[in-house]
Amino acid sequence: MLDLSTFDLAALLPFILIGFAAQLVDGALGMAFEQVEIASVPFLKFVANKGPRDETANYSFVLRGYVRHWLGNVWGEFDRIKLTEIVGSKEKAATRVTGGEQ
Repeated sequence: MLDLSTFDLAALLPFILIGFAAQLVDGALGMAFEQVEIASVPFLKFVANKGPRDETANYSFVLRGYVRHWLGNVWGEFDRIKLTEIVGSKEKAATRVTGGEQ
């Protein structure tokens, strides 16, 4: 049987709070993604508060902030791993396709 006499709630409380906070953030990001999907617009249009035909939309300021923050993190990761250098620019791609001849 489980002995609860040695159970220390104070030691466990920080982990409970961190888990709760993570669930809140995950839920908010999921809600933001869902609203972008429902709006049927790209992320940048959602952040710019534009509809599918570039008309002014009325998306949540908070959710637009979540999407803006998420995009900043994604682009920061792309920069960190130097994705544009890995994928290559259009000039390099054209050179590779033609075999280096111009």
